[in-house]
Amino acid sequence: MLKIAIMQPTFIPWIGYFNLIKLVDKFIFLDDVQFDKRSWQQRNRILINNQPHFLTIPVKTKNKFSQLINQVEIDYDTDWVKKHSLTLKNNYGKCKFFEEFFSLYYKILISKSFYLCDLNIKIIKLICNYLNLNREFYFSSIFKAKDNKTSKIINILNNFDNATYLSTIGSNNYLEEKLFIDNKINLKFFEYIPQKYNQKTSENFISHLSILDFIFNHGKNTENIFI
Repeated sequence: MLKIAIMQPTFIPWIGYFNLIKLVDKFIFLDDVQFDKRSWQQRNRILINNQPHFLTIPVKTKNKFSQLINQVEIDYDTDWVKKHSLTLKNNYGKCKFFEEFFSLYYKILISKSFYLCDLNIKIIKLICNYLNLNREFYFSSIFKAKDNKTSKIINILNNFDNATYLSTIGSNNYLEEKLFIDNKINLKFFEYIPQKYNQKTSENFISHLSILDFIFNHGKNTENIFI
């Protein structure tokens, strides 16, 4: 049975995002829904001075009230790439795997992607490649599903035969399970419970950070954090 997940392309996602990718055969980036300013699409948490803080990508939002995720442009008026890089070096530079991964990550930053969506997806694919998560990726926009929420997901999944939709547990609040039954699509829920790992930059474990925090500390060794 074909396992599929559909998620918005967030910025340097947390470990649970990649655990979901690990559990499916095909992963679809939900890129044609409305962008929410100051959401996970443009920021995520890292450790700065042993405390969680947001690392944010500036975007152009003036007079763009209803733009879709794949329409959001990155704002390069300030040299955020330099600031972003220095922040990571200052806080993770002494971690065992920092240089190994940051050199790859930095190449994506300096390529200056025009759209936020493109940057996020390049980073996600880089991390997947680094962690040997070889999956098939799609964009929801290619399916041209116009409906919202459950109906949109159903219309996307109907392009695949014998599909099982693996959804995050938080989506249980709005997904209409009857529509999955009516369309003969299996619906299963996934919940990732954070696993502790050693953080060189913090004495007490802090969860729900960007996966960069884990990679800089442990590299490719995901054996104890993936289910």
